[in-house]
Amino acid sequence: MGEKLLPLGSVVRLKDKTNLMIIGRGSLVNQNDEAVYFEYTSITMPFGYQAPDQLYFFNHSDIEEVVYMGYKNDAELQFEEEFPKLIEKSGYKKGTVE
Repeated sequence: MGEKLLPLGSVVRLKDKTNLMIIGRGSLVNQNDEAVYFEYTSITMPFGYQAPDQLYFFNHSDIEEVVYMGYKNDAELQFEEEFPKLIEKSGYKKGTVE
């Protein structure tokens, strides 16, 4: 991952024009009968969380624009630094938005 990880609470517009708020990072998802990770877990804007089957998973490369940057403190900055190492250590492949 070449880009800096976005903090929780960030709002992004994807290339398909969907607006999402980031609520998680590094989630494991079953895709094509294989466990893969996505850099971001999100909910739609402006509706927010509705049901577990309405979470959206995507990667930094799917983002067209960062609309709002979430809160960063020392713990967030440390997590951003460690995230690539944690992902590499996990051995999971990155999922793709279909």
